[in-house]
Amino acid sequence: MLPKMDKKAVVKTLRKDFDMVLMRRDPSAAKTYSGNGLRYTAFDLPKGKIYYITDTACTELIRVENGSRRKPVVDVFLKAYRNGIPDSIDIRHHTVKFNISLQRVEK
Repeated sequence: MLPKMDKKAVVKTLRKDFDMVLMRRDPSAAKTYSGNGLRYTAFDLPKGKIYYITDTACTELIRVENGSRRKPVVDVFLKAYRNGIPDSIDIRHHTVKFNISLQRVEK
């Protein structure tokens, strides 16, 4: 962690973001919906929901949305899959100016 980023709020936000991307949720609590050629898996949060949006066959995670009833809070986009793993992950926050862009690095 860079010293400038080592703040309680930043660490808490990063922890929530990566928990969301890594799907650290109880699968038995999920509700599933389909529409527009996509499959939505929803998890309730104390304030809002997290939606994991996949293709209908559930082979690729297209994006993750975290939001309240009124507005989106965080969007995560997973792009350019190779061998079932995305090459890039973009995390965009709507309530604060804080975005994260991750790229796969190979040796």
